[in-house]
Amino acid sequence: MKELTPFLIILFLAYATGIFYVLSMIEKPLWGYLYKSKLFPKEKLMRQLHGQLKRLITLLPPTMIISMFSSLMLIVYQAFTLKSAPALILAIFFVTGLGYLITFLKRRIDGVKQIDSDEEYIILNTGVIRLAQLHHEGLLLAFTSFILQLWVVSSSPII
Repeated sequence: MKELTPFLIILFLAYATGIFYVLSMIEKPLWGYLYKSKLFPKEKLMRQLHGQLKRLITLLPPTMIISMFSSLMLIVYQAFTLKSAPALILAIFFVTGLGYLITFLKRRIDGVKQIDSDEEYIILNTGVIRLAQLHHEGLLLAFTSFILQLWVVSSSPII
């Protein structure tokens, strides 16, 4: 198991990165508004994005829970077995980042899931933007962790 762990981590993190990347591409029209207080001006497009995200909410959270939880368990296991600085740095980074995402996840998913696409526009806009922010932050976490895992693999004499 010890020899297989680093490669399973790469697999799970690549999968999570791919999902976050697809979500980010769906939300691409919103990129310029993610961290600004401006209202997205294209209401019809925002409502379409909301509908797409609402459909994906039933599919993606269970698969992402499996992917991210498996990554977490394997990264922690790897840190304890390898006892190397790169493995420890990855574990600290991933646990911290995942804790941040989990803190906001339910509220931001509910901000899209619990409202209809014909809801008052400012409420809909806020919910979609906040979930898109979390998707970008998740992409940053998954991809950076993937790169750090490659560093762990390349620096470990055991693997």
